[in-house]
Amino acid sequence: MLDIRIQKREWVFVVIMAIVLCAIAFIPQIVAFRHAPADAQYMMTLYPVPDDTNSYFTWIRQATDGHFFFNFKYSSEAHIRALFHPIFLSMGLLVKAGIPLVGVWYGTQVLSILLLVWTLYVFISRFFIRVALRRFGLAFISLAGGWGFLHFVLHRNAVTLWTPADISMTETTLARSISWPFIFCFSVVLILWSFLMYMRYLESPQRKYFYGAAAAGFAVSLIHPYDAGIIASVAGLYTIIRYGFGRIPTVIAYVCIVILPTLYHAVLLIDPVFRGHSTFDMSSPNPVAYLGGFGILVPLAVIGAVVILLGSRFQKKSDWLLPIVWAGVLPLLLYAPVNFQRRMIEGGIVAYGILAVLGMQTIWQILRSFHPTHRVLYRWTVWGGMSAVVLISMLTVVSLFSDDLKRAQHPSYPYVIPKTIGESMTWLDKQASPDDVILSAWATGSFIPRLTGSVTYIGHGAQTYKAGRKSAEAEKFFSFFTPMSERDRLVIDRGITYVVYGPYELRNQTIDFSSSKILQQVYDNGEVKIFKRIK
Repeated sequence: MLDIRIQKREWVFVVIMAIVLCAIAFIPQIVAFRHAPADAQYMMTLYPVPDDTNSYFTWIRQATDGHFFFNFKYSSEAHIRALFHPIFLSMGLLVKAGIPLVGVWYGTQVLSILLLVWTLYVFISRFFIRVALRRFGLAFISLAGGWGFLHFVLHRNAVTLWTPADISMTETTLARSISWPFIFCFSVVLILWSFLMYMRYLESPQRKYFYGAAAAGFAVSLIHPYDAGIIASVAGLYTIIRYGFGRIPTVIAYVCIVILPTLYHAVLLIDPVFRGHSTFDMSSPNPVAYLGGFGILVPLAVIGAVVILLGSRFQKKSDWLLPIVWAGVLPLLLYAPVNFQRRMIEGGIVAYGILAVLGMQTIWQILRSFHPTHRVLYRWTVWGGMSAVVLISMLTVVSLFSDDLKRAQHPSYPYVIPKTIGESMTWLDKQASPDDVILSAWATGSFIPRLTGSVTYIGHGAQTYKAGRKSAEAEKFFSFFTPMSERDRLVIDRGITYVVYGPYELRNQTIDFSSSKILQQVYDNGEVKIFKRIK
């Protein structure tokens, strides 16, 4: 359909790569599940982003309860239910149909990995005819990273603005994207398909290709509104450079469809809570972090781009302009005057990876052109050097996987939570209404909407409106030195319905709530107490 010829035998390697990536994603989770203590409940929540993962479960729950539009259960302020997310809506409907949540969750992750590997291979095949290069490109781009492995070699624990992006930012590498919130996989898949069909439409103006490209772009904007900026900038510049200004109407029509969901999200900013969510800082780190995040891919990609621009490939197959444009535009997008700069890195490794593969092929051909006296030594040197480049680029994935395994062998928060907390949440699920506001420490609050369907006062950095102020208020509330009168005043002023007092709320000294004039204990399982506002 896209004028890309892929033989049946090629799909065997694609399946093998899909299995490898599934193993990277699931082995740490399996290990964590098997090593979960008897007194703990495994939560399918990965380190270190439990807030995001729990918010996804919360939206799935809202869909299960019959809502097609979602709101933020992490903000106690009244706001409109207007967030539409097709992935979590579909997952919730599957749960509502009777499929267990665990099956829907992990099944969706497997599906996202399969789609990513398949799409990536098709995309690579658009640029490489040789099967060997296609296979190498798939493996290399799927597993490549930068200099982030040095973070572990040097025993650096803190993440700073200088930390390589392949460590600090999930979206930088594909191997990390599949292990964490899997919506990154769907986003990359849709971006690549949108580009594939758009390029095909420009070559052969058939409406089905235009509609397919626009639909894929529209879908990715529903999932990640900021990805519309990637598609618009790359497609626009690619079209102008390759076809001239005569195709501007095509670009405008394409971009207008793609950005429609983004415009819808922009309208939602009228609501203060949604506007507060949009102001969450996702600005880019130091440029050195990005250079370190892509590592050896950058110089190899530069070589590949030079070969294209100066060689015959540019004239024979100008498709190569797209990864060049994408790689060239990316640094500008990462420092565009928006607060979600770092999100623009999504899928960028595909562009750099394709160019890097061509760069490696060029170096290989140059080295093979020599005819040294010691041919055996020469061959081992060439093979060893090229293999070292590939292995170095994969060390970050290996390091992160090893680190995940270490954590999984001794699972703690957020992999697991004490069963006593799970039991208390089950009780709250039956007693509290969806509009009740529950106060707890941040760690407990992250799980409250997911497990009870109610609203938590704090628990998410982006979705909790004025999270900094509320976090300070919660800290003060659970401080031993705070007078009970101040606690009662906070409960009244903030519209709190229930207070959870358990392992994550305890300080060095236990708080006696018996002097409270408005809180009455309604639950106690030995470790977790729950108080209800009675006035």
